[in-house]
Amino acid sequence: MFRLRRYRLVLIFTFIFCLVVWHFSLFDFDSSTHLRTLNKPQHEVKLVQHEVKLVQHEFNYNAHSTATPAHEEPQNTTKFKSTALNTIQKPVTPVEESPTPSKTMPLKTATTVDDLVGVYKLSKVETTKPKPPPKVHWRKESEHFPVPPELIVKLPTTQSSSIQNVQATFAKESEEKRLQRLERRTAVKVAFEHSWKGYREYAWGHDELAPKTKSAREKFGGWGATLVDALDTMWIMGLKNEFEEALEFVEKLDFTYSTASKIPVFETTIRYLGGLLGAYDVSEHKYPVLLEKARQLGDVLFGVFDTPNRMPILYYYWKPDQVAIPTQAASRSGLAELGTLALEFTRLAQLTGNHSYFDAIQRITDQLQAIQYETSMPGMWPTAIDASGGCMPPPGPVGRLQNPTNGFVKRQEAEMEEKVQALEEQNPESMAQGLDEQHTDRTKPIPVAVKYSSTAIPPPSTSPWVPFSPLVCTPRPLLPIPDSYDEYTLGAASDSFYEYLLKMHILLEGATEQYAKLYESTMKVAKDLFFRPMMPKDPDILVSGAMMVRAGANNSQSRKAGTGHLACFTGGMLALGAMALDLRDDLELGRKLTDGCVMLYNIMPSGVMPEYLDLIPCKDSRSCPWDEEAWFQALLPGVDLHPPQPEPEPERPVTPVQKGPPRKEGAGGDGDDKQEDNIGIEVQLEKDLEEYVTEHDEIRNEVKLEEEPTKSVKADLSSVENEDHSQHQHAKRGPQHGPPPENHESAHAKLTPIQRAWNKVKQDRLPPGVISVIDSRYMLRPEAIESVYIMYRITGDKTWQDKGWKMFQSTVEIARTDVAFVEISDVTRTPEDKEWIQTDSMESFWLAETLKYYYLLFSEPELISLDEWVFNTEAHPFKRGGK
Repeated sequence: MFRLRRYRLVLIFTFIFCLVVWHFSLFDFDSSTHLRTLNKPQHEVKLVQHEVKLVQHEFNYNAHSTATPAHEEPQNTTKFKSTALNTIQKPVTPVEESPTPSKTMPLKTATTVDDLVGVYKLSKVETTKPKPPPKVHWRKESEHFPVPPELIVKLPTTQSSSIQNVQATFAKESEEKRLQRLERRTAVKVAFEHSWKGYREYAWGHDELAPKTKSAREKFGGWGATLVDALDTMWIMGLKNEFEEALEFVEKLDFTYSTASKIPVFETTIRYLGGLLGAYDVSEHKYPVLLEKARQLGDVLFGVFDTPNRMPILYYYWKPDQVAIPTQAASRSGLAELGTLALEFTRLAQLTGNHSYFDAIQRITDQLQAIQYETSMPGMWPTAIDASGGCMPPPGPVGRLQNPTNGFVKRQEAEMEEKVQALEEQNPESMAQGLDEQHTDRTKPIPVAVKYSSTAIPPPSTSPWVPFSPLVCTPRPLLPIPDSYDEYTLGAASDSFYEYLLKMHILLEGATEQYAKLYESTMKVAKDLFFRPMMPKDPDILVSGAMMVRAGANNSQSRKAGTGHLACFTGGMLALGAMALDLRDDLELGRKLTDGCVMLYNIMPSGVMPEYLDLIPCKDSRSCPWDEEAWFQALLPGVDLHPPQPEPEPERPVTPVQKGPPRKEGAGGDGDDKQEDNIGIEVQLEKDLEEYVTEHDEIRNEVKLEEEPTKSVKADLSSVENEDHSQHQHAKRGPQHGPPPENHESAHAKLTPIQRAWNKVKQDRLPPGVISVIDSRYMLRPEAIESVYIMYRITGDKTWQDKGWKMFQSTVEIARTDVAFVEISDVTRTPEDKEWIQTDSMESFWLAETLKYYYLLFSEPELISLDEWVFNTEAHPFKRGGK
């Protein structure tokens, strides 16, 4: 009896163990089912988890019971029972084909629908996600219009010592000045670090940061434009840790794939290619991956030159199926986009030894030079040019284009084309060889003309391309656009092309005179675009405007008396050219142009210059006294400010009908009311004028606007205010106090011209001398501080540092946010204004250019010396002389 009691507990556990073994033998377990569960829809997984809990509860109850209840199959087959215990005991083996779970979703071992299918013999329903299509990458293909190797234009190799030193010799600064300079430089560095922190936290690896929404944007291919653009700035500022962290991202960049269907060639070249080359140069070539990525991007971009006339495509459809179709350049190509590839591809050619990069941009320069004096403003180029060539030939080798000078025929001369053809017939050889004489470093190969007869068989091609036309043609290099007006400017749409003419000469160390001659001849004509604006106190400044030329018999010209922030680089360019090419008179022009932009910063209520505004050009560039009435006239063009007043009609004697007791004179009559109103309005007007003077304190303190500048305005406004006040009194009295006034016209309709001009000034918040603010944004642009920095480095005058510091303080005050810095929508307002708006955008050039120029302005002159470096238009420094 004792022994039976002793082993009773063992028998019970043995029975339970046998029961469990028998129960588990009923299941068909698949160890891979768990991972497939991750592919199920969320609602199905939740349903299964609910059923699993019910079944587990029932199983646990049965497993711990001493009696085995009868097992009944469920009547409703949609409710499943499961054995989760077996699943828990077996480890899950990952399957390569299955998607990897996210870090926030750990592997679960709960029973799935697939487990239950094995028990109840249910059919499986596959819910796996379709695989995403594979990424399409750019790949190098044979060119449709290749340049024969013997015709590739090679880099000039002759070194020249004709470029003189650019920077001034700086005197030793005092300790007080040094500490002040370093304090300012530290403030700039802090601004950069604040911006970089916001980008790193909210937009890492993306093109741009949107600081207001703390998000990212893709505008330039999705390769991290801000990161690549800021590389050399970080190195210059000594932020080595940030630089190397960004370099880890660059190592993983793949320029053969983009999230964008087309690549903006101009922006990609100056920001990415320029950024990589600049970082490679300033880091003293210690990081080969930078040149490797620059070469990869250069090969991708090289496809834009695969056109019949080798003029570049400005928006590149890079996918292989699109590259397989021959194409041509745009029929409306911007001059800046067309001509601002030279510096980057030349530097890439210098560093890699691949002359094809230089050949690509040199052909553009040659063709632009060929039409320089064939435009409607000889010596310069319009903002837009037809680079398509006019027709599409079949694929084949491209030699030196025939007739490079007859492509841009003046539209006003119908017989011009016949004249050029006659010249070709007289001397076809010289026309065909064309521009060989400009390159002293290479021989003159026999030209291969892209010209076929109508019966010629097109050259063989591997591409599945069908010609647009059965006729075979000879594309011309550059053509005019049939617009009624051509615009000529150093500002938007043209700016960096003219800048690169000078900087190419510096980068090549004068190895060819072509670029220097192009720059000098162009600037002789471009000086007609400069004008002195009429401003209070007649400051000795200039601004760069534009010229509209009507293409016709006389090429009539009309000045656009406006300027933009983009044109503010002009002062620095002229100063740089004055030193590099010994054009000393241009240094003073550069000073005046730079001071002009600085003043346009100072006169705005926010302390920052807008994107574009209109001014009043002076008739005499040597002297231009302030004329307030001329300002009002410019505000209201075509309006007579002093129209003749109609003669008053003679008063007719009227016998008054008097009711009630006679009114005593001076006892509260209408005459006394009007007199009191006049006095009140004069007082209010004085207050209004005083407020306007306060708003423009800086200007008003510098100059007296005539003896009493607003005397006529005061008188006119007093009268109209009296009328308004009188009407207001009538309205308050209402009909019960007498009839309404006879005149129901609005107050604006009764304003005199001078009053209307004054209202426009106050309504649009216009500083004296400004006619209108066409585009009131500030986009964190660098052009003004770029010129200030260059003027400081060239002259050594420390007042430029003070001017730049004031500009920096104004910019930081209005553009800073808790995350980074943003654009401003209207610089005619101040942060205290209710309608003040900060735009949710921070362009990459804020880090690449603007803050870099501010930092260098307050740095030692030896840091990125202008005698050793040349900047591209995105402020990326390239080492001069091909080193």
